[in-house]
Amino acid sequence: FRSLASRDGWLVARAQHAERDRCALMERVSAMASRLTEARPSHAQPDVRRLTRDLSHYRRRIYDLDYDAVELELGGFD
Repeated sequence: FRSLASRDGWLVARAQHAERDRCALMERVSAMASRLTEARPSHAQPDVRRLTRDLSHYRRRIYDLDYDAVELELGGFD
């Protein structure tokens, strides 16, 4: 979605928001990896579940963003 810079503003805003989300998720993944080496797995399980769910939601938003970009490029549905 980096090619959206010259596209419609609402897609650019969504792409920038997705990039911020990606950075935050990457930080959480790194923090979780270090926690898992130190903690018992059963103690980290709720956090791992939450992170997994958040990653799934992020993936869905990226798919939606890609779909909307293609729809914009092709002219959408009329």
